[in-house]
Amino acid sequence: MKLLYKDLSENTWDVCVSETVIEGWTDISSITAWCEYKDFVSKDCKFIKSEIRALYDSIGWDNCTDGEKDVACRTFLATPAQILTKYTYEEQKELLSYHDDQMREARRLRFLNTKDLMIIHVQSEVDRVAVMTDILTYALDKTYIEYAIECKAIDGTDGIWDWVQGTEGTVFEDAGLANKSITVTGMTLSELVTACMDILQNGNY
Repeated sequence: MKLLYKDLSENTWDVCVSETVIEGWTDISSITAWCEYKDFVSKDCKFIKSEIRALYDSIGWDNCTDGEKDVACRTFLATPAQILTKYTYEEQKELLSYHDDQMREARRLRFLNTKDLMIIHVQSEVDRVAVMTDILTYALDKTYIEYAIECKAIDGTDGIWDWVQGTEGTVFEDAGLANKSITVTGMTLSELVTACMDILQNGNY
């Protein structure tokens, strides 16, 4: 994704996120720009961090400016040793607390928007109960929001991504949302699964 900037008039500007550069807008995508303008785009901090991570991984610590290194430290993308070059252990505690709170809020919003999407498109009460029972039985909301468990492939533990997709090799292989015999309105079950994953994985809601 690209972070775009546009001067509207004297002392007035706007920023937006787009897959491509829009005519009349300037691509300002950078580690520091994503951090500076994060509060002016309608994206959660998990999305912002993923964009910063992609740029940081392509540049590397040694090629970063001091400002870029500072962002990498405050987003905990840098190694512990690298972070120590910028922040003491005491300072890191405060940074980590803020970082974790922001990430937890992003996961909460992604979960709630996913749940709302399922409620909208799964209109049968019986089917809704079946879906919500899974979430409660496997504590998918808590493990995702509080403990950041997304999927077995990443975390080594079955998570909400696995449940949505019915991931092979997990407890949800034959019991996930994708495998349910439920009636979906407004879209197909496969489209619902894709839309749910777009929220959970990409933060598009």
